[in-house]
Amino acid sequence: MIKTLAALAAEYAELTWRKKKLEASLTVVKKQLKDAEKVFHARMVQDSVPLIRVTGEWGIATCYAKCMVYASCPDPEKLRGTPFEELIKETVNGNSLSAQVRELPRDKNMMPIMPEEVEPGAITVSEVFSVNVLFS
Repeated sequence: MIKTLAALAAEYAELTWRKKKLEASLTVVKKQLKDAEKVFHARMVQDSVPLIRVTGEWGIATCYAKCMVYASCPDPEKLRGTPFEELIKETVNGNSLSAQVRELPRDKNMMPIMPEEVEPGAITVSEVFSVNVLFS
């Protein structure tokens, strides 16, 4: 049976309405997830727990903390004459710079120790913490 134009419009309108409702719900869940992640990660660090497995309607979930180090370079010219000079192109490849910075020794605060040739402020280092969940 061929649907009328009005039936197609109604179907499309209903799907659009459902999508908007789901997106609104998703926005709420994403905020709740972000807030929960902060509290959960802080507790994992406080309790020195690298991973935890829990079960629920989803099956078995392994929650674990991970830390990624990212580096950027606001002024690539400041890398001239440093071990990072090879990364200077028209722009500095942020992924390559981050990878090399991850390999540097760490200070007591677990931040990378920059080579002395690197001018302070030439590389901005930040850490992004997240919690991952694997379902089995």
